[in-house]
Amino acid sequence: MKNEILLDAIGKIDEELVFAAEKSKKKKFPFIKWAAAAAIFAVIIFGAEIKPFEHNPLVQSEQFIKIEGFENVIYGPILFEERKEFGIIGEDEIGLTEENRYEITEKDIGEFMGTVVEGEEDIIGSRVYHFTKYPDSDKICIIETPEGFESYVGYIPVQLEIGESSDSVFEIFGFPESLEKMEVRYSWGKTVFEINGEERERVFEILSGKENLGPEEESRRKAELFFETYGNEDYVFDENEGKCVEKVKGPVTYVDQNGEKVSGGSPSVLSRKLFLEKSCSIILVSEDGFELHVSYYPAVEMFWARGYFSLSEAETETLNKIFKLE
Repeated sequence: MKNEILLDAIGKIDEELVFAAEKSKKKKFPFIKWAAAAAIFAVIIFGAEIKPFEHNPLVQSEQFIKIEGFENVIYGPILFEERKEFGIIGEDEIGLTEENRYEITEKDIGEFMGTVVEGEEDIIGSRVYHFTKYPDSDKICIIETPEGFESYVGYIPVQLEIGESSDSVFEIFGFPESLEKMEVRYSWGKTVFEINGEERERVFEILSGKENLGPEEESRRKAELFFETYGNEDYVFDENEGKCVEKVKGPVTYVDQNGEKVSGGSPSVLSRKLFLEKSCSIILVSEDGFELHVSYYPAVEMFWARGYFSLSEAETETLNKIFKLE
Protein backbone atom coordinates (compact mmCIF):
# COMPACT_ATOMS: atom_id res chain seq x y z
CA MET A 1 0.00 0.00 0.00
CA LYS A 2 1.36 3.42 -0.91
CA ASN A 3 2.18 5.80 1.93
CA GLU A 4 -0.39 8.30 0.70
CA ILE A 5 -3.16 5.70 0.75
CA LEU A 6 -2.08 4.27 4.09
CA LEU A 7 -1.96 7.64 5.81
CA ASP A 8 -5.34 8.61 4.40
CA ALA A 9 -6.89 5.31 5.48
CA ILE A 10 -5.87 5.75 9.09
CA GLY A 11 -6.86 9.34 9.58
CA LYS A 12 -4.32 11.38 7.65
CA ILE A 13 -1.92 11.37 10.57
CA ASP A 14 0.86 13.19 8.76
CA GLU A 15 0.15 14.16 5.18
CA GLU A 16 2.76 16.89 5.27
CA LEU A 17 5.52 14.30 5.12
CA VAL A 18 4.01 12.98 1.92
CA PHE A 19 3.76 16.51 0.52
CA ALA A 20 7.43 17.07 1.36
CA ALA A 21 8.44 13.89 -0.44
CA GLU A 22 6.41 14.83 -3.51
CA LYS A 23 8.23 18.18 -3.72
CA SER A 24 11.58 16.45 -4.07
CA LYS A 25 11.49 12.96 -5.56
CA LYS A 26 15.28 12.78 -5.68
CA LYS A 27 15.78 13.41 -1.96
CA LYS A 28 15.13 10.57 0.45
CA PHE A 29 12.65 11.35 3.20
CA PRO A 30 13.35 8.58 5.74
CA PHE A 31 10.61 9.60 8.14
CA ILE A 32 7.77 8.62 5.78
CA LYS A 33 8.01 4.97 6.77
CA TRP A 34 8.26 6.07 10.41
CA ALA A 35 5.23 8.33 10.07
CA ALA A 36 3.13 5.52 8.61
CA ALA A 37 4.18 3.22 11.43
CA ALA A 38 3.42 5.91 13.98
CA ALA A 39 -0.01 6.38 12.48
CA ILE A 40 -0.80 2.68 12.71
CA PHE A 41 0.47 2.69 16.26
CA ALA A 42 -1.78 5.61 17.16
CA VAL A 43 -4.79 3.67 15.90
CA ILE A 44 -3.81 0.56 17.82
CA ILE A 45 -3.39 2.15 21.25
CA PHE A 46 -6.91 3.51 21.29
CA GLY A 47 -8.23 -0.03 21.45
CA ALA A 48 -5.45 -1.70 23.39
CA GLU A 49 -3.57 -1.55 26.63
CA ILE A 50 -1.88 1.74 27.40
CA LYS A 51 1.85 1.19 26.94
CA PRO A 52 2.88 3.91 24.49
CA PHE A 53 6.62 4.08 24.77
CA GLU A 54 7.83 0.55 24.23
CA HIS A 55 6.22 0.41 20.78
CA ASN A 56 7.14 3.95 19.73
CA PRO A 57 8.43 3.53 16.15
CA LEU A 58 10.68 6.56 16.53
CA VAL A 59 12.55 4.69 19.26
CA GLN A 60 12.77 1.50 17.19
CA SER A 61 13.92 3.28 14.03
CA GLU A 62 17.38 4.60 13.27
CA GLN A 63 15.77 7.57 11.52
CA PHE A 64 16.00 10.19 14.24
CA ILE A 65 18.21 13.11 15.17
CA LYS A 66 20.01 14.20 18.30
CA ILE A 67 20.80 17.74 19.34
CA GLU A 68 23.91 18.95 21.09
CA GLY A 69 23.28 19.27 24.82
CA PHE A 70 20.23 16.96 24.76
CA GLU A 71 21.91 13.56 24.81
CA ASN A 72 18.95 11.81 26.48
CA VAL A 73 16.45 13.00 23.88
CA ILE A 74 15.69 11.83 20.34
CA TYR A 75 13.80 14.12 17.96
CA GLY A 76 11.63 13.45 14.92
CA PRO A 77 9.31 15.51 12.66
CA ILE A 78 6.12 16.58 14.40
CA LEU A 79 3.12 14.33 13.75
CA PHE A 80 -0.54 15.17 13.24
CA GLU A 81 -1.86 14.81 16.79
CA GLU A 82 1.20 16.63 18.16
CA ARG A 83 0.38 19.56 15.89
CA LYS A 84 -2.97 19.77 17.64
CA GLU A 85 -1.33 19.44 21.06
CA PHE A 86 0.92 22.42 20.39
CA GLY A 87 -1.76 24.49 18.66
CA ILE A 88 -0.06 24.43 15.27
CA ILE A 89 -3.37 23.35 13.74
CA GLY A 90 -6.88 23.45 15.16
CA GLU A 91 -8.19 20.72 17.46
CA ASP A 92 -11.06 19.98 15.07
CA GLU A 93 -8.89 19.37 12.02
CA ILE A 94 -9.15 15.84 10.62
CA GLY A 95 -6.29 16.00 8.14
CA LEU A 96 -3.50 18.28 7.00
CA THR A 97 -4.48 20.34 3.99
CA GLU A 98 -2.89 23.22 2.13
CA GLU A 99 -5.16 25.55 4.11
CA ASN A 100 -4.41 24.35 7.63
CA ARG A 101 -0.71 23.48 7.36
CA TYR A 102 1.39 25.79 9.51
CA GLU A 103 4.25 27.51 7.73
CA ILE A 104 7.10 28.53 10.03
CA THR A 105 8.30 32.12 9.66
CA GLU A 106 11.01 34.23 11.29
CA LYS A 107 8.62 35.27 14.08
CA ASP A 108 8.48 31.64 15.24
CA ILE A 109 12.26 31.36 15.64
CA GLY A 110 13.19 31.62 19.31
CA GLU A 111 16.45 31.25 21.20
CA PHE A 112 19.20 29.05 19.82
CA MET A 113 19.20 25.53 21.35
CA GLY A 114 22.16 23.87 19.66
CA THR A 115 23.07 22.01 16.49
CA VAL A 116 22.16 18.59 15.13
CA VAL A 117 24.94 16.12 15.98
CA GLU A 118 23.34 12.87 14.84
CA GLY A 119 20.98 12.01 11.99
CA GLU A 120 20.88 12.15 8.19
CA GLU A 121 24.13 13.43 6.72
CA ASP A 122 22.63 16.54 5.15
CA ILE A 123 21.00 17.64 8.42
CA ILE A 124 24.00 17.23 10.74
CA GLY A 125 25.20 20.65 11.80
CA SER A 126 21.81 22.28 11.22
CA ARG A 127 20.87 24.93 13.76
CA VAL A 128 18.05 24.26 16.22
CA TYR A 129 15.84 26.89 17.87
CA HIS A 130 13.13 27.12 20.48
CA PHE A 131 9.60 27.76 19.23
CA THR A 132 8.73 31.32 20.35
CA LYS A 133 5.24 30.16 21.33
CA TYR A 134 6.84 27.67 23.75
CA PRO A 135 10.07 29.38 24.88
CA ASP A 136 10.65 27.08 27.87
CA SER A 137 9.85 23.78 26.13
CA ASP A 138 12.66 21.57 24.91
CA LYS A 139 10.18 19.01 23.59
CA ILE A 140 9.22 21.03 20.52
CA CYS A 141 11.82 22.84 18.46
CA ILE A 142 12.50 24.27 15.02
CA ILE A 143 15.30 22.95 12.82
CA GLU A 144 16.78 24.89 9.95
CA THR A 145 17.02 22.09 7.38
CA PRO A 146 18.40 22.44 3.83
CA GLU A 147 14.78 22.64 2.61
CA GLY A 148 13.69 25.23 5.17
CA PHE A 149 12.40 25.40 8.74
CA GLU A 150 10.76 22.26 10.16
CA SER A 151 9.06 21.51 13.50
CA TYR A 152 10.45 18.56 15.46
CA VAL A 153 9.40 16.97 18.74
CA GLY A 154 11.47 15.02 21.24
CA TYR A 155 11.10 11.81 23.25
CA ILE A 156 13.18 10.48 26.13
CA PRO A 157 14.00 6.84 25.28
CA VAL A 158 14.45 5.23 28.67
CA GLN A 159 13.40 1.61 29.15
CA LEU A 160 14.20 -0.19 32.39
CA GLU A 161 15.78 -3.60 32.79
CA ILE A 162 14.12 -6.14 35.07
CA GLY A 163 15.15 -5.41 38.65
CA GLU A 164 15.75 -1.69 38.11
CA SER A 165 13.94 0.83 40.29
CA SER A 166 11.16 3.15 39.17
CA ASP A 167 13.32 5.91 40.63
CA SER A 168 15.63 5.55 37.62
CA VAL A 169 12.89 6.76 35.28
CA PHE A 170 11.93 9.68 37.51
CA GLU A 171 15.56 10.78 37.81
CA ILE A 172 16.04 10.94 34.04
CA PHE A 173 12.99 13.18 33.73
CA GLY A 174 14.10 15.21 36.76
CA PHE A 175 11.04 14.32 38.83
CA PRO A 176 9.77 15.35 41.27
CA GLU A 177 11.89 18.55 41.27
CA SER A 178 11.12 19.45 37.64
CA LEU A 179 7.44 18.47 37.80
CA GLU A 180 5.18 21.09 36.26
CA LYS A 181 1.89 19.17 36.15
CA MET A 182 0.40 15.82 37.11
CA GLU A 183 -2.69 15.00 35.05
CA VAL A 184 -5.11 12.09 35.00
CA ARG A 185 -6.63 10.81 31.78
CA TYR A 186 -9.08 7.99 31.19
CA SER A 187 -9.05 5.70 28.15
CA TRP A 188 -6.20 7.66 26.59
CA GLY A 189 -8.50 10.64 26.09
CA LYS A 190 -8.26 14.23 27.15
CA THR A 191 -7.15 15.34 30.59
CA VAL A 192 -9.79 14.80 33.25
CA PHE A 193 -8.20 16.68 36.13
CA GLU A 194 -4.88 17.67 37.72
CA ILE A 195 -3.42 16.38 40.97
CA ASN A 196 -1.74 18.88 43.28
CA GLY A 197 -0.55 19.40 46.82
CA GLU A 198 -0.37 16.53 49.28
CA GLU A 199 -2.06 14.13 46.87
CA ARG A 200 0.69 14.71 44.30
CA GLU A 201 3.33 14.01 46.94
CA ARG A 202 1.49 10.85 47.98
CA VAL A 203 1.37 9.58 44.38
CA PHE A 204 5.14 10.01 44.04
CA GLU A 205 5.69 8.33 47.37
CA ILE A 206 3.71 5.28 46.22
CA LEU A 207 5.25 5.05 42.74
CA SER A 208 8.83 5.53 43.91
CA GLY A 209 11.27 2.82 44.88
CA LYS A 210 9.46 -0.02 43.10
CA GLU A 211 11.28 -2.87 41.37
CA ASN A 212 10.65 -3.55 37.69
CA LEU A 213 9.16 -7.05 37.56
CA GLY A 214 9.01 -7.24 33.77
CA PRO A 215 6.23 -8.13 31.31
CA GLU A 216 6.03 -11.79 32.29
CA GLU A 217 4.80 -10.89 35.77
CA GLU A 218 2.16 -8.67 34.23
CA SER A 219 1.03 -11.57 32.03
CA ARG A 220 0.89 -13.93 35.00
CA ARG A 221 -1.38 -11.54 36.83
CA LYS A 222 -3.63 -11.21 33.81
CA ALA A 223 -4.00 -14.99 33.70
CA GLU A 224 -4.70 -15.15 37.45
CA LEU A 225 -7.33 -12.43 37.14
CA PHE A 226 -8.99 -14.32 34.30
CA PHE A 227 -9.15 -17.54 36.34
CA GLU A 228 -10.49 -15.72 39.42
CA THR A 229 -13.22 -14.14 37.31
CA TYR A 230 -14.30 -16.96 35.01
CA GLY A 231 -13.16 -20.04 36.91
CA ASN A 232 -11.57 -21.74 33.91
CA GLU A 233 -8.19 -21.96 32.19
CA ASP A 234 -9.17 -20.76 28.74
CA TYR A 235 -6.54 -18.05 29.09
CA VAL A 236 -3.31 -19.03 30.85
CA PHE A 237 0.29 -17.99 31.24
CA ASP A 238 2.62 -20.19 29.20
CA GLU A 239 6.00 -20.53 30.93
CA ASN A 240 7.73 -21.59 27.71
CA GLU A 241 6.47 -18.64 25.67
CA GLY A 242 6.61 -16.19 28.56
CA LYS A 243 3.17 -14.79 27.78
CA CYS A 244 -0.55 -15.53 28.00
CA VAL A 245 -2.11 -17.86 25.45
CA GLU A 246 -5.67 -18.85 24.57
CA LYS A 247 -6.52 -22.48 25.27
CA VAL A 248 -9.77 -22.26 23.35
CA LYS A 249 -10.83 -20.53 20.17
CA GLY A 250 -14.12 -18.72 20.13
CA PRO A 251 -16.37 -17.45 22.94
CA VAL A 252 -15.65 -18.24 26.59
CA THR A 253 -18.43 -20.03 28.48
CA TYR A 254 -18.81 -19.06 32.14
CA VAL A 255 -21.34 -18.65 34.95
CA ASP A 256 -22.45 -15.05 35.55
CA GLN A 257 -23.40 -13.36 38.82
CA ASN A 258 -26.94 -14.68 38.53
CA GLY A 259 -25.69 -18.24 38.27
CA GLU A 260 -26.59 -18.47 34.61
CA LYS A 261 -24.33 -20.08 32.04
CA VAL A 262 -23.42 -17.57 29.34
CA SER A 263 -21.00 -17.16 26.46
CA GLY A 264 -18.81 -14.09 26.16
CA GLY A 265 -16.06 -12.94 23.85
CA SER A 266 -12.76 -14.60 23.10
CA PRO A 267 -10.39 -15.27 26.03
CA SER A 268 -7.98 -12.50 25.05
CA VAL A 269 -10.78 -9.94 24.62
CA LEU A 270 -12.33 -10.77 27.98
CA SER A 271 -8.92 -10.73 29.64
CA ARG A 272 -8.10 -7.29 28.25
CA LYS A 273 -11.46 -5.97 29.43
CA LEU A 274 -10.76 -7.22 32.96
CA PHE A 275 -7.20 -5.90 32.91
CA LEU A 276 -8.24 -2.41 31.83
CA GLU A 277 -11.11 -2.08 34.29
CA LYS A 278 -10.84 1.32 36.02
CA SER A 279 -7.40 1.87 34.48
CA CYS A 280 -6.12 5.33 33.69
CA SER A 281 -3.01 7.25 32.64
CA ILE A 282 -1.12 9.64 34.87
CA ILE A 283 0.75 12.21 32.77
CA LEU A 284 3.77 13.75 34.46
CA VAL A 285 4.87 16.91 32.66
CA SER A 286 8.31 18.40 33.29
CA GLU A 287 9.13 22.09 33.31
CA ASP A 288 10.89 21.74 29.95
CA GLY A 289 7.87 20.11 28.30
CA PHE A 290 8.62 16.38 28.37
CA GLU A 291 5.93 13.93 29.43
CA LEU A 292 6.17 10.63 31.25
CA HIS A 293 3.04 8.49 30.82
CA VAL A 294 2.35 6.18 33.74
CA SER A 295 -0.31 3.53 33.08
CA TYR A 296 -2.20 2.41 36.18
CA TYR A 297 -3.93 -1.00 36.31
CA PRO A 298 -5.76 -1.44 39.63
CA ALA A 299 -7.33 -4.75 38.55
CA VAL A 300 -3.92 -6.44 38.85
CA GLU A 301 -2.39 -3.96 41.32
CA MET A 302 0.32 -2.79 38.95
CA PHE A 303 1.51 0.28 37.09
CA TRP A 304 3.69 0.72 34.01
CA ALA A 305 6.33 3.46 33.71
CA ARG A 306 8.91 2.13 31.25
CA GLY A 307 8.74 -1.03 33.34
CA TYR A 308 6.13 -3.09 35.26
CA PHE A 309 5.75 -2.42 38.96
CA SER A 310 3.69 -4.02 41.71
CA LEU A 311 1.48 -2.24 44.25
CA SER A 312 0.12 -3.39 47.55
CA GLU A 313 -3.61 -3.61 48.17
CA ALA A 314 -3.44 -0.56 50.45
CA GLU A 315 -1.48 1.45 47.86
CA THR A 316 -4.01 0.51 45.18
CA GLU A 317 -6.89 1.65 47.36
CA THR A 318 -5.15 4.98 48.01
CA LEU A 319 -4.45 5.59 44.33
CA ASN A 320 -8.04 4.68 43.41
CA LYS A 321 -9.23 7.45 45.73
CA ILE A 322 -6.77 10.01 44.37
CA PHE A 323 -7.54 9.08 40.75
CA LYS A 324 -11.29 9.01 41.48
CA LEU A 325 -11.68 5.41 40.34
CA GLU A 326 -13.89 4.17 43.16
